[in-house]
Amino acid sequence: MLEELTQKQHFMLEVITKGNDDGSYCDLDQILERLETRHGWKTTKSSLQFSIRIMILNNLIRKMSTVKRRGRSRRPLAPTLYGHQQFSASLWHQDRYLAQRKEFQQYDIK
Repeated sequence: MLEELTQKQHFMLEVITKGNDDGSYCDLDQILERLETRHGWKTTKSSLQFSIRIMILNNLIRKMSTVKRRGRSRRPLAPTLYGHQQFSASLWHQDRYLAQRKEFQQYDIK
């Protein structure tokens, strides 16, 4: 199991967890597009597929049943319970880091 999410895994898990506006899960092309628009992370489809395989092996996400979207068959990705837990823990660590950073900024010498 993972100790802590990498920044890219956190971004991917955020997009996958939030899903689409209609409540459905995102497919590969939607994840690829949202990573670029929300996080400025431009990557290739093959690179993203490699990251997805690793996240599936680490039980963070899972492939759902095939659905018809945009005229093609797609496999949406969903977070597992463990993925939800890791994402929440990652948010907690991020908030804690930002709070500590803000606390110590008052001591920075300018």
